Amino acid sequence: MTQAKASEILLKRLIATNGLAVRSNEQDDAFWYTSGKPGPFYINTQNIAGQQEAHEVLSRFNAILQADLPLEKRSKAIYEIVDQAVASDEAYEESIDTLLAHYLAHHNPPTLISGGERRDWFFSIPIAQKLNVPHVFLFKNGDYHVTDHEGNAIQLQLSGQTVLHVADIINQASSYLNRWIPILQSTGVDFQKTLSVAVRNQDGVQKLMEKGISVISPLLVDIPLFKEAHDLGLINDFAHHEIVQFYASPKEWTRQYIADSAEHRSSDNDLDKVKDARLQAFKEADPYRLKAEFPLYFA
Repeated sequence: MTQAKASEILLKRLIATNGLAVRSNEQDDAFWYTSGKPGPFYINTQNIAGQQEAHEVLSRFNAILQADLPLEKRSKAIYEIVDQAVASDEAYEESIDTLLAHYLAHHNPPTLISGGERRDWFFSIPIAQKLNVPHVFLFKNGDYHVTDHEGNAIQLQLSGQTVLHVADIINQASSYLNRWIPILQSTGVDFQKTLSVAVRNQDGVQKLMEKGISVISPLLVDIPLFKEAHDLGLINDFAHHEIVQFYASPKEWTRQYIADSAEHRSSDNDLDKVKDARLQAFKEADPYRLKAEFPLYFA
């Protein structure tokens, strides 16, 4: 499968499930990132499983991870949740098939698949199942657990085996650097490639390259991807134009957004707690030094 075809299939699915969301007009709120800065789009690749389904799956993951369960039962329960989600949604399974076909078009199958807590599991588990290879569950506390392709615990010598780490998205690659690479290195596996649904930030790719890990991904979140979305009729002229502006200068886009906010909206009163905290962090930090220009907005 060509990257263009894989990109189109996954892009359509993400937009259909609000996994890739954009501002469609001046009245729409900005998306507030973890950095405490606003932007005109947001991506949640787990929504490939379906917007509501992804939310429910994550909630079930949390319940299992918070329960006092041995790794064997924890991994099996997580596997069954994902397996059920894939079986119940043809579009989710088609997306997994697309991601896997994109990888296999240019690379040999690995002997192991790994995936990290939590969102990686939406993709790593079904890919391990389809490849009929063991899956290595990686947990944030440093634990790992190996199952067969059906989620059953197995004893396996990992040293020297080739692992493909499957991820949801790469930003700064902090999860890799702080957790997944150290855990996998401790097992002695041969870790040289990672497959990610999307790449949001090339800085993360560079950091992984410096660790000897190459990144394979069908979705590079950059201007060409949004042009493709626009050409396919998936986003409107307004969204495409301001995303181009944002990539040219996040500061100038933010200046325009604040100006439009003052003119078209009373305030960001409808934000949830997480977004409100990020908005307040933005106002306190004033990273683009815009407070003097828009004192009322920053009040």
